[in-house]
Amino acid sequence: MIRAARRRLGAALALLTLETVLLLGAWLACVGLVLAFGEWWLARGTFGFDGAAFALMARANAAIPLLTPVMVGFTWIGTQYVMVPLGVGLLLWFALRRRHRWHSWRVPVVALGSTLLNGLLKITYHRPRPLVPHLVAAHGLSFPSGHAMVAASFWGLLWWLARRNLPPGARRTAALWGLPVLALLVGGSRVYLGVHYASDVLAGFAAGLAWLGLSLAVIGRFERRAARALVPEEPLAPPASDE
Repeated sequence: MIRAARRRLGAALALLTLETVLLLGAWLACVGLVLAFGEWWLARGTFGFDGAAFALMARANAAIPLLTPVMVGFTWIGTQYVMVPLGVGLLLWFALRRRHRWHSWRVPVVALGSTLLNGLLKITYHRPRPLVPHLVAAHGLSFPSGHAMVAASFWGLLWWLARRNLPPGARRTAALWGLPVLALLVGGSRVYLGVHYASDVLAGFAAGLAWLGLSLAVIGRFERRAARALVPEEPLAPPASDE
């Protein structure tokens, strides 16, 4: 029993590579940021940088009036009218490709899970929308931003898939740079349009990335277990001859 425990401990320590430690640290930082922002809001109210962010967006609006329809477009990308068809299409594409069938599980787990978690966090912290003028219609509670949370988890999932599956080249480079920028623009548009505080968006990004990391880790573990279960056992060696 002691020898088996030592083997398990050695295997666990072998998994603690630098990349694993960094990913675990990033995950804990995301969780800590959401909890810290939520507790700050409950104890002290809004953050100082929320007002500064609204002032910056107002100056940008006054300087570049055409920026408003652009931001409305980015916020529309984060709605169910875009995200649901994209998610369903991605799920079906992976489900029909035998090599990537496990990825079809990741799509609904990441997308639906982040949506449900966002609703739970909103109910928990119950932060109302900002009192500044809203440039688009917005309903419900504010913390954390659902647009930012779903953008971080869904576009983050696509980033993870692109990094693992696309060969080096222009498409891979465009995906690895373009997807994070798109997520940032979707989240930032919510502050520009006055329907979310900057702290809502930052907490949404952190919560979305935390959920993405947890989902990938859990599904990856099930995937590895299933792969080991499907590996056929090696045939037994024939008995040695007495001759």
